[in-house]
Amino acid sequence: IRSFGADTGLEGTVCVAAPGRVNLIGEHTDYQDGFVMPFAIDFKTIIIARKNDLNGTCRVVSAQQNNSVETFETKHLSPGESKWFKYVQGVVSGYMKDIDGVVSFDAALSSTVPQGGGLSSSASLEVATATMLEALYNVKNVSATEKALRCVEAEHVYAKVPCGIMDQYASAKCTEGHALLIDCRTKTCEEVPVDDPSIAFVVTNSNAPHELTGSEYPNRVKQCKAAADALAKKFPDKNIKKLRDATLEDIETCKEEMDPVVYKRGLHVITENERVAKAYEASKKNDLAKFGALMTVAHASLRDNFEVSTPELDLLVEIATKCEGVYGSRMTGGGFGGCTITLVKKEFADALIKTLEEEYKNKTGGKDCTCFLTNASKGAHVVWTDGKPSK
Repeated sequence: IRSFGADTGLEGTVCVAAPGRVNLIGEHTDYQDGFVMPFAIDFKTIIIARKNDLNGTCRVVSAQQNNSVETFETKHLSPGESKWFKYVQGVVSGYMKDIDGVVSFDAALSSTVPQGGGLSSSASLEVATATMLEALYNVKNVSATEKALRCVEAEHVYAKVPCGIMDQYASAKCTEGHALLIDCRTKTCEEVPVDDPSIAFVVTNSNAPHELTGSEYPNRVKQCKAAADALAKKFPDKNIKKLRDATLEDIETCKEEMDPVVYKRGLHVITENERVAKAYEASKKNDLAKFGALMTVAHASLRDNFEVSTPELDLLVEIATKCEGVYGSRMTGGGFGGCTITLVKKEFADALIKTLEEEYKNKTGGKDCTCFLTNASKGAHVVWTDGKPSK
């Protein structure tokens, strides 16, 4: 923050944090009003900010963007910027109505969420920005749910990514030791305990980054819509608005009348929603074997039916599922690269990581993967105000 001018101490500054997320199960279901089960991870975006006297000029700097200072005017916010701070601009735009007077601030940020890893670095930045604005301008009337939805809107309008609500919900609303079972239609959620001391979650980055603003993600959204439309036409009395409303029997009945690719996309979403429901029931019974098996089947569907996996992700899942103590493994996030999540007995976690690192390198011609253990962490929060820890 000192890069913006003379050091004036911490008076008037705020520090906030918002985590990335990993999704246990329920992939590419959120934009079809389905069910998902993410939790917030230990990696997060941190922003330190203060108001400035530049009459609507905001200055932002990121440690992940060579510490170069970028500026934008809050009086002339509009979509179209292709730079990284479009996420910040989009969130600021959504909060202008809640702030009296001119919005004008300096903000310095740093993130430990791997970019392009499918762990929601963009949602982490958006939710951190929203939390910063609330703290800096004393915005009290925005709930965590509303904050998440405003960040979703920012991603739709400013980043041009037609995402669902999962990533921003997880970053804004998760609590320590819990995943969230999110109903993406009603936008309600239920906490699911994932703090069993006998288990560990290992996230493995294939280091093959993904990019969701290309054509593949919007194409999947369109194909899912086409599947839902075909089912609605076939079964006019069933009130099918989204794939969430259809059953496996429905889509199998309709298979011959659908484009083969559209059928596969719909098949994944319908069966994935069923898997989330079964995983939730397994979690209530602490049936780790069942939960893990559902994760692995979900990966196969993402690979074969939704076709968003990669050879690197498939290899990581193959290696993991052959290791002792592993309950299940799958790719996590939008796909086309990124990370896997593996549920393993805690006593075997270190051996799993060693095997993943060694075998991945051997079987990819020298490529490195990056493994880390993560816990279910708390969502966005204020770290301190004026240098004093938040209560």
